[in-house]
Amino acid sequence: MLRSLVALAVMAFPSFGQARMAIYCSGAVVAERFDTQVTPGPPARAAYTVTLFNPEGAARRLQINVMGSVLGRPNGVPVTLNANQRMVVQLGYQIMVPGTQPLRGEQLSNVTRVSCE
Repeated sequence: MLRSLVALAVMAFPSFGQARMAIYCSGAVVAERFDTQVTPGPPARAAYTVTLFNPEGAARRLQINVMGSVLGRPNGVPVTLNANQRMVVQLGYQIMVPGTQPLRGEQLSNVTRVSCE
């Protein structure tokens, strides 16, 4: 019984570093997942993506902006997300300087803006 309660609590609350779902455009667009892919190296690199979902019955034209020191950002480039479609969007990358950590989960969610046209 105790194991069941612990398992339920673990599933109910996201772990540290994992972003909660973000909602944009009054619920018309949902960011289901923010991902960070670190490539070791010299130079080490962190690439960022978001999985967007349009649960509504009509296509949405979006503008995606990423704040901060992320290179290759899609700032202001319009993207069309069709009805009931999922799309992985590249948010950019960072060259990892020794002593710095890549953005993960909630941090990445906090610097990402999505607006509907």
